[in-house]
This record gives sequence, C-alpha cells and structure tokens, in this order.
Amino acid sequence: MAYLMWEQDGRQLGRDEYYWFEAEQLLRRLGILQREP
Repeated sequence: MAYLMWEQDGRQLGRDEYYWFEAEQLLRRLGILQREP
C-alpha cells in the first residue's frame, strides 16, 4: 500500500520512470520487495 502511495506521489511531483526503476531495484536488493513466488 505504501509503495503505491509513494509511486502516486512521485508521479505528481514529476519524477520519471527511471527513479522508480532504481527504487524498485534497491527494495529488491534489501529483500523488501519480493515478486517471485
């Protein structure tokens, strides 16, 4: 839920897709974001 809120806020601030790509990679590295089953 929080991630979606951050994404929405980021787009409102005019952030680009690359910003979110980097953020997602960081979350994956930290093991917070797990998309694999």
